[in-house]
Amino acid sequence: MRSAGRFRRRVLGPVLMEIRAMPDRTSAAQLEFMLNDANLGAVITENQEDNNLVHNWLEQNKAQAKGRRNRLLFLPEDPGPVQYTDGHPSQYAAFGITGTVDQIFEATSDLVKQAMCVSSSINTAYVGTAYAEQAQVVEALFSRTSVRRLLTPRLSTVVNTSEYDRSYKSQKIQDLPPAELLDDGEGAVQGDEEAKRQELEAMRQEKASLEAEAQQLEESLRQRHADVRVLENEKQQLHNVRKRLEKSAMDLLRLESELERRLTRLEHEGDPLATAGTLRTDMCNIAEDLMRQASNTSQLIMELHNLHRGLGAVELSLAAASASLAPLHQAVRRAAEVVQAAEREVAAAEQRFERVQERLRETEAHLREELGPTGRPDAATLEAWAQFPGQVEELEELLAARQAEMDQAQAGLRGDEAAVMEAWQRRETEITDLRQRSAAGSSEVRAAEADIEARKATWLPELKRHMEAINQTVKRHFASIGCAGEVVLRESGDEFDKYAAEIRVQYRPQEPLRPLNRNHHSGGERSVATMLYLMALQGVTTTPFRVVDEINQGMDSCNERKVFNLLVESSSRPDTPQCFLLTPKLIAGLHYNSHVRVLPLRYMPAARMSVLPAVAALLISKAEEHEREATGGMGVVADGSSSDQAAASSGSQASQQQQQQQHLVVGAIAGLPQLPWHRMKSILFYGRDSMAGQG
Repeated sequence: MRSAGRFRRRVLGPVLMEIRAMPDRTSAAQLEFMLNDANLGAVITENQEDNNLVHNWLEQNKAQAKGRRNRLLFLPEDPGPVQYTDGHPSQYAAFGITGTVDQIFEATSDLVKQAMCVSSSINTAYVGTAYAEQAQVVEALFSRTSVRRLLTPRLSTVVNTSEYDRSYKSQKIQDLPPAELLDDGEGAVQGDEEAKRQELEAMRQEKASLEAEAQQLEESLRQRHADVRVLENEKQQLHNVRKRLEKSAMDLLRLESELERRLTRLEHEGDPLATAGTLRTDMCNIAEDLMRQASNTSQLIMELHNLHRGLGAVELSLAAASASLAPLHQAVRRAAEVVQAAEREVAAAEQRFERVQERLRETEAHLREELGPTGRPDAATLEAWAQFPGQVEELEELLAARQAEMDQAQAGLRGDEAAVMEAWQRRETEITDLRQRSAAGSSEVRAAEADIEARKATWLPELKRHMEAINQTVKRHFASIGCAGEVVLRESGDEFDKYAAEIRVQYRPQEPLRPLNRNHHSGGERSVATMLYLMALQGVTTTPFRVVDEINQGMDSCNERKVFNLLVESSSRPDTPQCFLLTPKLIAGLHYNSHVRVLPLRYMPAARMSVLPAVAALLISKAEEHEREATGGMGVVADGSSSDQAAASSGSQASQQQQQQQHLVVGAIAGLPQLPWHRMKSILFYGRDSMAGQG
């Protein structure tokens, strides 16, 4: 694919083959960690047709790696030199920073680095020395600078900031694995594996020797334990003998005391001469027995003392043996843990070695396919290959296409050359016109950008000033109801449609200030916050009147009372417009002032609504008649005969009777008695009699 020769612009890849050799293993590990397998196997294109061609080739050949499709990176425009949005690395040299990841390797083209900056953000990953791994240095770097990713010889550290609380930051620390694909050391993998095998063998031998020594010590310890058990048995026997001797001594003492009491009693009873000889003999015998028992007891005590001394020496030797055996046990355990860890590392290394061998075999097959049977094509062959595709069918199609182009060109040369020149001049004129339009459009764009910046310089401070005023009012309103809240401006650079006013509330003391949303706050809490924000917003707006429709429907009685009091207070100031509050209900016990007027709306049944047109006509006629009576106009004709007057009188009486009949019909329909027109109007339109309660 790289030697197809039919691409319109540059096509580079895979990225692994575009990166020059990296003798530094640390840099290779850092770069491979940032790029990962997907980017190392990616192909980079600059033209849309080339991108489609490569994509189709990958689809047809099913070019996959370990179940993942190779990545295809498309850069339609030159992004220019690498930009360091978080600051140039030289600014952070005091923290041990030596550069960024894009500076630690060389590629065959700058397009490779630009593509990796776009896909993997290697221009924002900073590389540091071992000094940068110190905890205090890392803390200072992330707190004082805008750096968010750090790579050191052993670790990768990334700092993430919470979207809810910008002051909350978390760190993710990972160990850097050794490079597998970018390590250029010849035989490095095999050498490391051999060294690890030798080290593992040495550890196994050391483990075997330690286990043998531990076995000998355990055997000696078992012998000592057997000796101790024998001595303890003898000690127990001596202890039992001692207890028996002590019991015999106590019995002798009790017997001596008893004999003394008997002797005393006998001396008091009378002449002891008759029994004196017998008593003296008994006393002598008893004394001799006591002497013999005392001698035996002392001998046994001496033997017991000697045994105790021997037992103490044995116990001391046993304690010394146990103390010397404890470090060996610990050493054996540590050696076993080290051997197990080494075995795990060897297993992992063997797996990595197998993966590397598999990748080497794939790369070798790919290179053999690209280079041909000889393996070392000359320059002429490479140059020729660069102009032709690699398949026979494609070569035949290309040959046929070139032959057709040649025939068409020869036919065109034999045609009208004047038409060709005219078309060329016309195209040249169109190109010149397009260039002029492009230059004019660029100047207009620059002028528009300058105008936007000028407007932003005046608009944004004014907006922030209004937001600060609204924020102070919102804080004051929330404090008055025993809560906390604020309004902040959420900016988004030049994306003005994403600017927003963010309401943050705290209804309970144990909770932090958080943005108002339906996942954390109830409908009543959102209604209260919205109403307080709208009340604060009215302080920076000018309107003839305000209308609030059913804002209290989602609130509980406590919040409704607090919000109503705030609304009355804020709407009763001299500099505020008229405010209409529409609601189907109000809680009892609200406080009103002289600026508040309550207008309850009455409900009219459908039966009354159906007769309103007729009642209205009747009321209008009654009102006109009442006005004529008040002005004295009775419809009298000045110049007329008595017959005319009689006719007028009779006609007037007939019209009055007709109106009375109409009045009765309407009253019957409406369910009203015969009432004056002004009382009927009061009952129908206001729901009450204007004469009620008057005597």
